[in-house]
Amino acid sequence: MKLLLAVVSIVSFITIFAKAQTRQVGGKDVSARQYPFVAVIAFTRQLVGNGAIITPKWILTSASAVYHSPDSEYNIGLGTDDFHSKADWHEVLKVLRYPEFVGWDNNIAMVQLRGTIKYSDTVQPINIATTFPETVEVTMLSYGKNEHDTTHLRAATYTLISDNVDCVGLLKE
Repeated sequence: MKLLLAVVSIVSFITIFAKAQTRQVGGKDVSARQYPFVAVIAFTRQLVGNGAIITPKWILTSASAVYHSPDSEYNIGLGTDDFHSKADWHEVLKVLRYPEFVGWDNNIAMVQLRGTIKYSDTVQPINIATTFPETVEVTMLSYGKNEHDTTHLRAATYTLISDNVDCVGLLKE
């Protein structure tokens, strides 16, 4: 159960909003060297979301980023600072969406690549947490178009709270 919560947390801060995070406001430009696990997801060559490298063949993402069909129209870009720059592109074999995905609920998916990822300084798997603290400071990463009208990899820091009472309280503030 703790591993599932950790995995869901990773997806939550990689793609915070449904329908493919294509906008990112705030944060700062960062390098793929700083976050070598980040994957950019394209459908018919259009930016639709972000994910995290889990293994040499699998990317973790939100189901809302990969809701289009057919799966073969997706490509995964790795090791790039900008969506429109040179990247290590991979074809997608299949997308496994959580079977009970509806809107915001169960918004998680795995993308299987046709080939194998070759690791480098800018391409590495993410380290998955083995604990689940009450609060955690996370960094949301996105290639979404920003206020400067670029698609450079951006980072913004947030605090996640696992207690629903505290979370609802923050929404009222």
